[in-house]
Amino acid sequence: MQLRSRYKKVEKIPDEYVSRRWIKGVLPKTVYGIANMYASDNSDMSAKRNDVLDLVSQCMDRLRGYLNGFVSFAQQIREMKVEVFENYPVEGILP
Repeated sequence: MQLRSRYKKVEKIPDEYVSRRWIKGVLPKTVYGIANMYASDNSDMSAKRNDVLDLVSQCMDRLRGYLNGFVSFAQQIREMKVEVFENYPVEGILP
């Protein structure tokens, strides 16, 4: 939450002062999840793709503010990408 200049000394708003209605966790995951933003395709591949996007999004949310953790997570994703690109050639893409 961005604060105005007169509150410069405040780095984080204590949890007891944050209204529950303004946080993401108030709504069930089915309402705001990435998986439901792409609901037009109900295939198995689409469901798995949406699941992966949700997992990555949750990890990124959890690591917000933890630079070392975020850097480590990014490196793990890069390593997984290299492995995927080595093991699954472009010819495997379905039209």
